[in-house]
Amino acid sequence: MSDPTLDGLNTCGCGQETPEERANRPGLPAIRYRLGTYGTFMTQLVAQITRQTIPGGPTLQALKTRQLDDGAIALLDAWAIVADVLTFYQERIANENYLRTATERRSVLELARAIGYELNPGVAASTYLAFTVAATPGSPEVVTIPQGVQVLSIPGQGELPQTFETTQAFTARPEWNSLRPRLTQPQDLAFKGDQLYLWTADADLAPLLADAKAINSSELHFLGALPQPVPAQVTALPIQKIYLAGTRKTLKVGQRILFVGSKPNGSTGTLIQAIQRVTQQPADDLTLVEFALVPKRIPPLLSLVSFFFLPTIVPTAIAFNTQQITKTVLAKPIREQTLQALFTLNRWSPKAFVAEAAKPPPPSPPPGNQGVFIFEQPVNCFGHNAPRYETLPKPAESRGSDPYPASWDSGAGRTVWQNSQGYSYSALANHGLDLYLERTLPEISLNSWVLLENSDGKQQTFQVEGTGETSLVDYGISGKSTGLKLRKAIATDDSQSTDFRVRRTTVYAQSERLTLAALPIESPLEEIDLTVSSAPVGMQSLELETLVIGFQIGQSVLIQGKRSDAPQVTATEAAVLAEIVHEGTNTTLHFQNRLQYRYLRDSVVLYGNTIA
Repeated sequence: MSDPTLDGLNTCGCGQETPEERANRPGLPAIRYRLGTYGTFMTQLVAQITRQTIPGGPTLQALKTRQLDDGAIALLDAWAIVADVLTFYQERIANENYLRTATERRSVLELARAIGYELNPGVAASTYLAFTVAATPGSPEVVTIPQGVQVLSIPGQGELPQTFETTQAFTARPEWNSLRPRLTQPQDLAFKGDQLYLWTADADLAPLLADAKAINSSELHFLGALPQPVPAQVTALPIQKIYLAGTRKTLKVGQRILFVGSKPNGSTGTLIQAIQRVTQQPADDLTLVEFALVPKRIPPLLSLVSFFFLPTIVPTAIAFNTQQITKTVLAKPIREQTLQALFTLNRWSPKAFVAEAAKPPPPSPPPGNQGVFIFEQPVNCFGHNAPRYETLPKPAESRGSDPYPASWDSGAGRTVWQNSQGYSYSALANHGLDLYLERTLPEISLNSWVLLENSDGKQQTFQVEGTGETSLVDYGISGKSTGLKLRKAIATDDSQSTDFRVRRTTVYAQSERLTLAALPIESPLEEIDLTVSSAPVGMQSLELETLVIGFQIGQSVLIQGKRSDAPQVTATEAAVLAEIVHEGTNTTLHFQNRLQYRYLRDSVVLYGNTIA
């Protein structure tokens, strides 16, 4: 009987003669496909020496050596090497025929072509580059940067610099180097009753006034000139603070500020506010005056539409001067394409146009007595410190009659319009003045403002129509005094109200006009798109601080700034222009897509000389 354990062995017991097992389980990253390796092939060839493959045929049983330096064994060794090489590449070819195990791009390409799919070409690394163009005198206004300009990256530690090339030619301008979003807006003030408002009739600025509402113009007293024709409604935001130009270190808490305005029908009104806090902002050359200590939250802007309808201005011949440019071209929104058509038709220089449009308008005369005023001097009326009438000694009969027969403390006391005996100052001979102050104030000028305020909080404003200095002897005291002739500010007011008593009234005088500053826009660059969600999202447009011309639709720009949701993080992103609109001295850029991030407005810089 044969021994089953010897199956597969040759007669000399040299080893296995059958090929290796080639079973492959699913999911392997490579398949086994080789018939054998050099070792298995050499073993099998040596084993065949003693085996009679043809019945009755010759054998090599007489070949007893197995040394590699023998000629016959060396020949078998060479063929084992050939078989090893062939099966190695056979297995590699088999692996390249399957998508999971293929390692060559050409193999994947051919496999994809077998089902009719063609691979896209490979894409190199890409980025955006912002160029800075020199703005020195004599340098060109426009610089053309050709396609293929090479720029080396700055490598990190252990890295090599990488070469990038501009994808296409483009024009760069010095004024595009670094642009800022709009940071200020006009501080147009109005009031209704005892509420102060910031108002605008500008459709572009209206969304910047968060929590604003529409108010009929006829209900408001405006502190400045109204646009003509007067709009039926304006967008108004209730405010409790104002910004003044310069750093005014003399302002103090408790000082009264007077707002004087008029309605469109010409009627005058006044509003008094007491300063609650003064904050100097030297970096911006501003002074913040607050009338309430409760901080106000700044909600994000509301956006319902991304673009608005723009009327097309038909290019016509226009005289090149500031008045015509402002009135005809920049009074309403105008697209960049239309503006360029105007340049061509009128043969205007774009640089000269920007310079002319940026000229400040001639200073307009102060609107009568309207504006914002601060009272520098709080004083009392003459007689406020008089002794109680009952404490006066009775005059001796030898000295004549009693000069003060009537008590000035009877009832509520004398009004500021009366002397100690109840006679009106304005009715007395050689007077003609309405009231007298406790001391002289030569700084009070004609047409300046005066505020009377009693201990109950009642207030009334007047304008100074005349002044005079005299020595008064009354109320049992004497002293130098400045007298005032007053003109009531509001026609319906009582010119000499009995609410103002000598001992209970403070006179705020020596008014000085305050200069309002451009109002900083505090809202971040974010908005709410109700078509998406109620959460704030990135902007899809950006109004610039200046007028910038020359941008093209489809042009890329870089935006960099601190994120409003993470102020310690500086983000940078590219945006593609979808529309460019000019109005006044500002340009608004509309983007094809919404910005990815929300930014702190005063940290944002826009780089216009950008190319991929």
